Amino acid sequence: NDYVQKNNNIKVILGENIGVAKSYRELLKYDIDADLYAFCDQDDIWLENKVEKAIEQIKKFSNVPALYYSEVNAVNNEMETLLVSKYTGIDTLGSSFNTTPVIGCTVLFNNKLKEYIKKYGIAENIIMHDLYMYRLCLAVGGKIVHDKNSYILYRQHANNVVGITATSFKKLKVYDKFKKTRRIMAKDILNLYDGNITEHNKRILDKVARFNDKMNLFEKLEFIFDKEFKSKKIKSDLKFIYDVFNNKI
Repeated sequence: NDYVQKNNNIKVILGENIGVAKSYRELLKYDIDADLYAFCDQDDIWLENKVEKAIEQIKKFSNVPALYYSEVNAVNNEMETLLVSKYTGIDTLGSSFNTTPVIGCTVLFNNKLKEYIKKYGIAENIIMHDLYMYRLCLAVGGKIVHDKNSYILYRQHANNVVGITATSFKKLKVYDKFKKTRRIMAKDILNLYDGNITEHNKRILDKVARFNDKMNLFEKLEFIFDKEFKSKKIKSDLKFIYDVFNNKI
């Protein structure tokens, strides 16, 4: 509120505590017109050139939907480096249902992408806002810009559950809560943006949307061996196989 009093270009939107996913759903629906939008959803530290570097790389795609994301420098409460992320996969729609590299606090996306939400709406339960925007951009044939550098100190706390340094056991417990969300998100994107999705991407989304617990072994094997869902990381591919056989897609 202090900043609002001193700056006429800052606006505060107050509301009830409805949880992370629903809060972002309401925020993305909010009718505000800008060239670019960024998620600033945690107590991280943005380096002075974070926004500048993102704009430099995304501005060349001003005429098409585009989303930028970068790597992060994960730090503890004392700002000591824990690790620097390094994504070596691929940014394709199929691979996004295998591994999801995008971290919300690094994201910058343009108005061309947000226009889809303004025109066609947004799913009732978007589950994770950053992943939703990432897959939507890929589905409608938009451009993904991956910056291999980090311009953010991504603060990790001792009680982080799905932070980048969280243990695999912690992550598995949380991901188990959200099992079957991939098929739900695929259905939602298909239903809302169908007329704007290429036939190639429709096939990928339809395959994920039709995944069900009653699929037989041969159907699951066909799903696993579909090259569209491959990543460049053996660990991710093994986790994907585990998810398919345990009906977690």
